[in-house]
Amino acid sequence: MATTFIPLPVEDQIDATDSVVWATNEGKAYKKLPSGEVVTEYSFKLHQASGLSEHKVVSPNSFKVLAPGGLWQGRYYQVHGVAEFKQGESALIFLKQTPHGWFVNNLSMGKYSIIEDSEGIWFKNSVFPDHPKLGLVSLKQMNHMLERKFETALVNIDIDKYVHHTNDVQKTTSPSGRSPASNARNTASMQEALEPAESGYGIMWIMFFFGILGFIYRVRAKKLN
Repeated sequence: MATTFIPLPVEDQIDATDSVVWATNEGKAYKKLPSGEVVTEYSFKLHQASGLSEHKVVSPNSFKVLAPGGLWQGRYYQVHGVAEFKQGESALIFLKQTPHGWFVNNLSMGKYSIIEDSEGIWFKNSVFPDHPKLGLVSLKQMNHMLERKFETALVNIDIDKYVHHTNDVQKTTSPSGRSPASNARNTASMQEALEPAESGYGIMWIMFFFGILGFIYRVRAKKLN
């Protein structure tokens, strides 16, 4: 059964989207979700993004995006109208976050091909490429609409910023290779560990002392008898 799409304005598509990324497909695999749904899992290299928080990205070089349908145990599960990406293909993708991961929002409507020419960069909708309003959207127009929703335009992905969150700590390391804050925490933890041990040894010596006194008392009592 064919899927029927309605030419929604780009602004409405963005309003229903959780993030927009400019990315290149590096490969795909198939998986079965806990819900039983078979999906195609694409691995993308992120170039630019809008509305995508750092903590939601594990690796910008292998950002996972899901699409319904795929091959599982020798059987192909087909979903009409789903977005598909060729190896090495770059696209602007409208994403929706779910408990199982990021999905292309609204199937193929959420995929825009990227065109670069002498006049600039353009995004062409994969479902309505010839539509007067959806067919071709300039980078400037797209950024303007993204800023209204996410308060930021498409921005370059900083690999270090998204992946390595320990850089700021490493810049203030001591000669021992640990940061002052780390050394302070370790020193405090050692003191906390020693304090109960020292008090424990004190109690042990007191008990030992009274034990000796008790032994001497019993020996003397036997001699007197």
